[in-house]
Order: sequence, then structure tokens, then C-alpha cells
Amino acid sequence: MALLLPVREGVLRLEPGEQQSLDSLLRVLRAEGGPISTWMHVAQHLLAAGRDSDYEAVMSEVVDRQAAGGDTFSQVLAFCSLAEFTAQRAAADRDRRSRALLLSRSTELCHKAQRLSTGAQEQLPELVLANVALIKGDIVAARKGLENAARMRCNGRPSIAAQLALANLQFNQRNYAEALRLYKQALRTCPSCPPEVRLGIAACCLKLGSTEKADLAYRRTLELAPNCTPALLGLAVLKLHVSSDEQGVREGSQLLAQAFEQDPENPFVLLLLAHFCLRQGFAEKALQAAQIVYQHAPSLQLQGEALTLLARAHHALGRMQEAFTFYQQANQLDSKLPLPKLGLAQVEVLRGQPINAVSILESVLLDVPQWIDALQVLGRVLPKTSLKSTKVVPQFKEATAQRPKDDDLWELLGDLLSALEPAGALKAYNKAIEIKREAAASSGSANGGAHLPARLLNNAAVLHLRAGNSQAAYNLMAQAVQTAGDAGLGNLSPLAQVTLGYNLARVKEACGNLKAAEAEYKELLKQFPQYGDCCLRLACIAKARGDTKDALRWTEQAVDNPAYCSDALALQAGLYLEKRDYHRAKQVLDRLLEQADSRHETFAKLAMANLHAYSAPPDRRKEDSIKRAEVHYGHALELYRRVLEKDEGCISAANGVGCILAELGNMSAAKEVFLQVQEASAATNGFWRMPDAWINLANVYLAQQQYVPAIQMYKNALRKFFDNRSALVMLYLARAQYDADQLPEAKKTLTKALHLAPTDHKLRFDVAVTLQEWAVRTLNKERPAGDPGKYDEMRQAMKDLLHAHRFFSHLQQLGRGAGLDPKKLQQHVDFVVQTHDKSLKYLEAARHESEQAALRQQMATLQAEAARRERELAAKNQLAREEAAKRKREEQARQTAERLQQMKERWKTQATVQQAVEQGDAAQAAKAVEKSKQAAAAAAAEQGDEYNNLFDESEDDEDYVPGMAEDEQEAAAARQGGAAAGVSFQDLEDEFDEDFDLDEGDASEGEGGKARGQKAEQGEKPPKKKQKKSAAVLSDSDEEGG
Repeated sequence: MALLLPVREGVLRLEPGEQQSLDSLLRVLRAEGGPISTWMHVAQHLLAAGRDSDYEAVMSEVVDRQAAGGDTFSQVLAFCSLAEFTAQRAAADRDRRSRALLLSRSTELCHKAQRLSTGAQEQLPELVLANVALIKGDIVAARKGLENAARMRCNGRPSIAAQLALANLQFNQRNYAEALRLYKQALRTCPSCPPEVRLGIAACCLKLGSTEKADLAYRRTLELAPNCTPALLGLAVLKLHVSSDEQGVREGSQLLAQAFEQDPENPFVLLLLAHFCLRQGFAEKALQAAQIVYQHAPSLQLQGEALTLLARAHHALGRMQEAFTFYQQANQLDSKLPLPKLGLAQVEVLRGQPINAVSILESVLLDVPQWIDALQVLGRVLPKTSLKSTKVVPQFKEATAQRPKDDDLWELLGDLLSALEPAGALKAYNKAIEIKREAAASSGSANGGAHLPARLLNNAAVLHLRAGNSQAAYNLMAQAVQTAGDAGLGNLSPLAQVTLGYNLARVKEACGNLKAAEAEYKELLKQFPQYGDCCLRLACIAKARGDTKDALRWTEQAVDNPAYCSDALALQAGLYLEKRDYHRAKQVLDRLLEQADSRHETFAKLAMANLHAYSAPPDRRKEDSIKRAEVHYGHALELYRRVLEKDEGCISAANGVGCILAELGNMSAAKEVFLQVQEASAATNGFWRMPDAWINLANVYLAQQQYVPAIQMYKNALRKFFDNRSALVMLYLARAQYDADQLPEAKKTLTKALHLAPTDHKLRFDVAVTLQEWAVRTLNKERPAGDPGKYDEMRQAMKDLLHAHRFFSHLQQLGRGAGLDPKKLQQHVDFVVQTHDKSLKYLEAARHESEQAALRQQMATLQAEAARRERELAAKNQLAREEAAKRKREEQARQTAERLQQMKERWKTQATVQQAVEQGDAAQAAKAVEKSKQAAAAAAAEQGDEYNNLFDESEDDEDYVPGMAEDEQEAAAARQGGAAAGVSFQDLEDEFDEDFDLDEGDASEGEGGKARGQKAEQGEKPPKKKQKKSAAVLSDSDEEGG
């Protein structure tokens, strides 16, 4: 559209494609001297023509011009337009330094605009500053600026631009509910706003899952603006991507076709068309549409979308190299787009680089945390690598919370948690099974379990077996075998068939059905004679029956199989160790060390080191025992060291080293080792759980008499590994608390342990000893006079003595069956009885003392309450007095100020009268006198007689006549003032020359006048005659001013 500019010679026509020189345009504009709006029209025409540099040159000259006719808004608009243009240039600039300079320039222009609109509070500068903050990435400053702009006006009129910008910001921050509220508020504020505002409402409703409201908003937009292409696209998206039925796809395709006919060059229409073609399998057509968008895209973001679609189209056509190239280009162009990264990860998987794919997917999930597609790909790729899955597990949990009916997500979560959190993995597998069964039941299937995948059932059964739920594991394995049989075992690989059969026999063994498990293992051995795991399990069954000879026979059969030789030898060594046949155990371990691979060699060395540690004599009071123990510990330490040299991360070996050092008395070194073991175990994120490291470290702390860390370490081990249900660890904890003089805590701990192991008589004895010791300490405790807690503590101590006596008596009745010395028990019983009897009189004295202390405390409380009330009353009285004094001072200050103002008025009147007399203006003097009288009368009526009397006493003492009433005195003073003021005004100047020492008279009289002037200045009184006349005149003035 052409731009018409009126000039002196006529009209200047600027065509869109016309390339007029910048100098000619500026020359015309300067010659015409038109308003700023004309300059801005020309600049906008240049910008629309793509002449950015010319636009900036024109606008730079516009901001330097002075607005004609006080049109401040035009100048503010010019500053803001140039600032926004500069900010957009900064957003597109890749150079960090140049970008910073442009943003600084834009901010400076906005500040100039703000200084121009200081009184009007224009919102345009705030809007541009908020956009600058967005470009800088400062979301908080941008939101604050937009909130300030929403409270301002645009050229004196209300505007919803700031509300719309703030809503857009909230939408981009995924605060869809807040964005929807702002869009609705803007629509209520300005119902006549453009129809496109409703597009924001529709987008928010779509993101919030309210598809019906989104559909209504899009349709309302089309009613108001039938040619609105974005509304058609929104409806098409609703039908194509939200509706999954054929009718929705058909309606969506029709809407998309309508949008394409309406605006075939719209890049968003072409992008959605390319998506639709890919979804329908027309990759070539999608490739063409994406190519057109890429060639004509107006922004980098659209170019990135187009490159992504090009890559997806090539991906669908099997052209992996081209797809990889386009994915990379799209990622480099706009790193915030998630689809190119997902495509790169998929291509990396196909190229055999799963680790690279995991890295890319993790970076994608950082930008889009709950993207289901990326999570599903990552969940299938991650188990194929040796990488840890701890980072993505929380995201999978959040995804399952958002989509609780997605069975695939639950199964993937179980796969990820199986090595980290078996309990969580089991819950995830159970949830996936539950969802699949519900889906099968809703579809009318009679046997929902038969439709479950065998892999899912097998994995859940294995975790149930590890958790000790043998029956549940058996049921799941039976369903897995049934599912595989219905689908045809021939469709499964031989490895899968063997795995299912072996796991079924394994769960039967765990359920106690040893005969059925034995039969299953033997049947598997007939079908697969080389399956050595069955031989090992048959050896374990024989061991469970107590038939060690048969167990060794099965291990010998497994030893003949080279693939299972090492495992068989390890099991043989365990059998010999259980029989305490350390010699044969050592022979088997030596053989295992000779032929084992690296993994089994490490196990063999650890087992040999443990064998030496177990072989050391426990009683080392004799010299020979000490030497033999040192030899065994030395061999064990050397083996642990060799294991650690080969595998620095072997936690078991490090823990063994710490145990040997502690046995040798080197507690400091042992503590350092256990600390490192603890850190290494914690770093595995639950994959390797070693409670021995925590317990051993606590034992070292206890041996070093560091009771606080020892107690804390025992508590951590109880909570972390035993769910606070290990009687043995509780016994360790109670010992540490006892040594730390924390007898009440030790009593509680032992009581809990006794509930866990009620048949442990030694534990019961420890509880009784603790109760006895704490009661004796409480009774013998030295207390200050008047201790309020003395009676309660002594009464509790007597109860503890009774409980201890009951425990000791019960253990004494058990005799030798308790495993304790009867004489020692009798000593404890006698001691408790004697202590209880002696303490009765002290308990009575403590009760009497407690009652007296309670009475004294009650009296003190009453006295304190009375004192508090008295202080409150005194404070209230003092506050009342201060308020009264404050009011009095304020009243006095007000009166003083009023008197001062009246005195100023009187002096002003006197000066006016004197000036009028000097100038011979009798009328002015009379007017001043009359004004003074009126003011005096008004003040008297307002202030009262009290203030007039006070003024008369202070200023007119000579006019007071004793015996006259106040009204008569005021009348006489008025008559006297009137006589003085009523002198013939033509002779008034002569009269004043006689009565006053005027400056002119002093000058004419020479030195005499100067002398009289100096006396007047020094405050000497004039002669009586003159003084009386002066008093009369002043009296009139006083009345007027008073």
C-alpha cells in the first residue's frame, strides 16, 4: 500500500517497492517541518520495505526533534519505537558484546521516554523495558515491569497491552492458569478488543486440558473474524492431535485444508500440514512443505521447526545420514527445540551409540522435564548401557503421577528401579500388571492374565522372590508360563524358554516345594544337559535337607562343566566352611584361585581372606594364641590388599581391612577405612547395601569412647538398613548409651529390642541391670534445696526398681535355662530389695517437700500476677498523662502561632499606614486602619475576650483607665485612635513630621537629627506628648490586628 505525504508542491507518493534515497526523504521531511507522526509514518514505510538501516536513521533524527504543540506522546512513541527496534536487533545478534551494547542503547532510550512522561506515567516505556529484560533472560524484572505497566495508561487512555504481554509471559513460563486469568481480565476490561485475544484464552484452555472451552474460544474468534487463520489452525490441532477417532481426523484435515486455502503462504499452516502428512505416512509431501517453510521462514524459530520436519521426513524415509544432518542443523539454530534432540537420540540408537543417546535425552529432559516421548525412549535405551539411572527416575515417577493409566511408563519405571530400588520396582511392575488387567477386563476378556506379556510377569516374579514373597512369585511365574504357552513356546527363543522354566522351579523351591522344584531342575537337565545352574540349585536343595554329601556330589557334576566350574567351587568352599572343615575349604579355594577368571578370582581371594579371619583364635590371652592370630590376620590383610589393588572399588575387601585393623587394635586407621567404605556404599545409591560398614564404624567410635558419633551411627544403621527392627543392633546402641550415661535412652532402646526378641534372656537381664543402675543413680543424686522435680524422679526410680526386681526374679526362676549365673542373679535381687526398702522414707520426705514447694510456687504466681496488674495500671495512667500533656502543648502551640500571625498582620498594617502618611495618601491610610479594625473585630469574635485582654495588657498599658469597664475602655481607645486618625489628612504629613523622627527630618536637621535618630534606635522613649500620640495610633493598629 502506497504512503501519501502532503508537501508544499502537492503530494509525495511512496510506493512499497520504490527505492527512494534516504537523503531525499530526509531533505523533504526537513523542508516541510511536519509533525513527528509524519516522520514516523515514513519510518514505518521504510521498515515495511525491509530498509532497516534507513528506518533507524529516520527514527534517530525523530527522537532529536522537539514535538510541536506540546505533543509529548508522539515523542515518547518515537523513543519507544526506536528502543523496541534496537531490542529486536539485540535479540537477533549472536555477538555477546554487540548484543549488550544494543540492549544498553534500548534501555537508555526508554529512560529518556520516561523522563518525558514523568507526569503522565506512560506505559510504553515500561513495556519496552520489560521486553529488554526478557531478552536478557531476567524473567523476574520483566514480570515486575509488566505489572507496573498494567497500572499505567497509554496517552491518557486505559490499555490492555500490558495485561496481554503479562499473560503471554505467564504462558511461556507454563503458568497456564495465571495466563488464562489475565487473558480473561483483559477481555473484561476491554470487551471491544481484537478477536485474536481469544486465541490466548483458547491456548491456555488447551494446555490445561479443557478442550471443550478451547474449542468454544476458537469458534468465537472465527465468528468475530472469519478470516482468522490461527483460529482455524487451533481447531485443526484440536481435531488432529486431541481427538483420536476417525471423525476427528477427518474434521481436522478439513479445517487444515480451509486454512491452507485461506492463507497458503502462512508458515504455521505449512508446518501443521507437514506434521499431518508425516502422521498419515506421506513423508515426501511433508518434505516439500517443510522445505518451503525453511526457505521463506521469517524467524529463526520457524526455520528450526522446518529443519526438524525435514529431518523427521528423511528419518521416516530411512535416510539416516540426511536426518542426522538436519537434526544437527535444527539443534544448532535453536537449541531450545526439543524435537531435534529427540531425533538425534533416536538416530544415535540406530547407529549403535546408546550412551550418546542417553546423554542427549537427559539434556532434553532438563528443558522439558515431563516429555513422555523422551522418557519412553530413554527408558528403553538406558538399561542397555552401564550408566546409572538415578537422574531420570524422579522424572519417570512424576510422569507416572501425571499419566497413572500408562502401563508402558510403569513397566519402564520398574526396569529402571530394579537395580536401585527393588521395592519401588516391584510396585511399578504391580501397577503395570494392574492396569493391563483392568484394560483386559474392560474389553471383555475372560482371562486377563493370559494377555499380559511374559516378560513383565517374569520380572515381577523375580522381584517378589527377592522380597521373600514366594507365593506371589509363584503365581506370577505360572501366569508367565501360561502366557508363553498360549502364544506358542516356539515363538520364544531357547534362552527365554530356559529362563521361564528355571525361574518357575526357583519359585517352587522358595515356596518349600522341594520335590517339585527338584523334578523341574532334573527335567531341565534332561532337555539342556549343559545348564549348570540346575546342578547348583539341586546342590542347594540337598544342603537344605541336610544331605551335605549329595550337595557335594551335585557340585562335582557342575564342576565338570567349564562354564559353571567357578560357581560350583565357590559353593563347595561354602559347604566345607559350614562344616568347619577349613582344610578342605582352603584346598577348594586354592583350586578356584588357579582357574577362576577375574570376577571369580576376586571372590576367591575374599573368601580366602575371610577364612583366615575366621581361623584366628578368639581367645588371645596366651602368647601362642596371640602369635597365631597375628599370622592369620596378616594373611587376611594381604589378601584384602591384593583384591583392592586389582579393584579399588571393592567395598567388601575394604570392609575386611577395617575389621582386621580393629582386631589388631589400630582403631584410628580402622575408622578411616570404615568411613571410606561408608562413603563408597552411599555412592552406589542403594545398589550395594553394606550395613556392616556403619556398624563397624560405630563399634570403633565406641571403643574410642566417642559416644555421641557411635550412638548416631547405630541409629543410622538401624533406620537405613534394618527399618529399626534389629535387636542385635539395638543391643549395640544400648551399650553405647549406657557407657555415655544416657540410661533412660538405653532403657527405652533395650525395651524395644526386648519386644523384637522376647525369648532373649540375656537381653532381658541387660534391661533389668539398666533399670537398676538408673534407679540407684536417681536416688543418690545430689539436688539443691527446693528442687521441684525431686519427688517425681524418685517415684519413677522406685518404679524402675520394682521392674528390675520382676525381671531378676523371673530369670532366677528359669535357673540354668536362662544361661545366666544364679548367684549373680540372687545378688541383684537382694540389692534391689534392700535399696527399695531404704528409699521409702526418703520418698515420703520428697513428697512432703514437693507439696510445700507447690504452695510456695502458687503464692509467688499470685504475687507476680498482682504486680503485673499494678504495672499495667501505672503504665495506662502514665500514658493518659502523657496524652493530656501532649494535647495541652499542641493547643498552646496553636494559640502562639495564631498570636504571631496576628502580630504580623498588625505590623504590616502599621507599615502600610506609615507608608501612606509618608506618601500623603490619606485614603490608603484610612483603608488600612479600617481593615485593621475589621480584622481586630473578627479575631475578637473568634478568639474571645480573654485573648483581647491579654493583648491590651501587653501592648496598651498607657490607655488603661482605672474604674472603667472593659467595654468603656475599648470605646475610649477607639475614640482616641479615631481622633488621631481623623486629623485633616492634608496636614497629616506635617503632623507626623512634628510627632515622629522621620528619616527625612533627621537628614534636614543635620547632626541634631542624627542624634535623635540614634536615640530612637537605642530604644530611648520619646517625649510624653509624642509618646501619647504614638500610643493612640498604635492602639488603633492593635485593635485592627488583634
